[in-house]
Amino acid sequence: MIATSGAVASAWVVASLETSPAQAGTVVPPFDVAVTTTSTFDTAHRIRYENTAPIVVTVPAIAALAGASFTLTFDERGFSDTLDDAMLSFGKSTIACPTRRQAGSVTVTLPQEISDAERGGALALPLASVGPLMNDGIGALRPSAMLIETSTGTTRTPVDRPASVELPAPAFRPILSVGWTSIRLTDGEYDLPSVITVLNEGPGALPVGALIAVSYDPEIVRACSLSRVVDPSVPSQGQTALDLELDSSGPGSLSLRLIHDLLPGHSVSAELTFATDLVQGHAPQ
Repeated sequence: MIATSGAVASAWVVASLETSPAQAGTVVPPFDVAVTTTSTFDTAHRIRYENTAPIVVTVPAIAALAGASFTLTFDERGFSDTLDDAMLSFGKSTIACPTRRQAGSVTVTLPQEISDAERGGALALPLASVGPLMNDGIGALRPSAMLIETSTGTTRTPVDRPASVELPAPAFRPILSVGWTSIRLTDGEYDLPSVITVLNEGPGALPVGALIAVSYDPEIVRACSLSRVVDPSVPSQGQTALDLELDSSGPGSLSLRLIHDLLPGHSVSAELTFATDLVQGHAPQ
């Protein structure tokens, strides 16, 4: 359930800036931009949106950019301010740039030293992807934008439009819900999943062999067992839909395996019991 995110080559085009009449003949060349990506989905999970925001801007060496400001606006649902300083690297030097912050906005001011750089530099912006938002159904994020203001008074606002990709219809859609219980320890409480329920929304059957992984602290929990399985779709009281298997990775994890297809609209619940050396925690009966 994880989509990829990270810095990638950019589809952003930060075009040449137009100059004011008083600065006729001054040309600010295009910028190269690297971006980070956050994937979002529509409510039906049929469309994936690739939302991008710049994290590195290649700044050309030109006097007109000395003291220039870069204001980045972004959707806080998909991107976050790292609260670090923006850093400008050029030649053998790395300089922290003055950075102002507001909700959904970061403004970075370039130092005057950029005019002395022979080959320009790379401006690292304090922005990061929050990762794929798989289950929120929020659709496309608000487009990111970058406003550039230079000593010539010129501005430019390139805007990124999220790309969309139509996804194939899912064969099945399992929805997982968990009921929790607390076990009392000498220095507090520890929460554990006591009831795990899987509902298959369809349209197809959730196939046999599907696994639910459960992790816990092996220094607190010394044993775990499956106390009961509730499956309205199975008429026989002797048949269970979930079988408990210890994970081969070692203590602290186990898996629940589906041993028959779970039909659309059907659900199954597993009640677990955990034990420690201090106290026994039971799933509700």
